[in-house]
Amino acid sequence: MTLEQLILSAATALGNPGFQYTRDKTCDMVLANGLQIVIEPSRTEEAVHIYAVVGNLPAFDRENVAESLLRAQLFHREMGEGCCFGLDDDTDELLLNRKLTTQNLDEAGFLAVLNEFANWATYWRDKLQSPPVAAPASTSPVGDFGMLRA
Repeated sequence: MTLEQLILSAATALGNPGFQYTRDKTCDMVLANGLQIVIEPSRTEEAVHIYAVVGNLPAFDRENVAESLLRAQLFHREMGEGCCFGLDDDTDELLLNRKLTTQNLDEAGFLAVLNEFANWATYWRDKLQSPPVAAPASTSPVGDFGMLRA
C-alpha cells in the first residue's frame, strides 16, 4: 500500500479527523482532542516520520524538564516503542516523534502505530501543560556505590 492509502484508511478508521496534504506529501492530521499529528515521508528510504508538538521548553526550570524527558525516554519507560523527544531549534517546541518503516506495512499495523503514538503524544501534551510537582529528595547518598567495591 502507498502511504497515502494508509493515511486515508487510518483517517476513516479514526472518524475522519481533519487532515491536509502539503506539496511535499506531508500530512497534517488533527484529532478530536485537538492534537495535531504530522506524517512526513522520509526522503531517503521507505519510511515515514510521525511527530507532534507536545509542549514548549520553558524559560525557567529547563533542567528539570529535560531530566523528566530523559528519564521517560530510557528504555521507552513512559513513551511508545521507537519514540523519542526532540527540540525544535527555532521555536523551542518539544516534539514526540517516531520513524516508521513503511515496507510491508498494512492498514492495521499503521493504524495501531498511529493510535499508540497519538495516545503517548496526548499523555505528554497533558503532562507538560500541568504544573510541575516537586521531586522528593533522594534518600541515598550520591557517593554510596557499595555494590561496586571489591
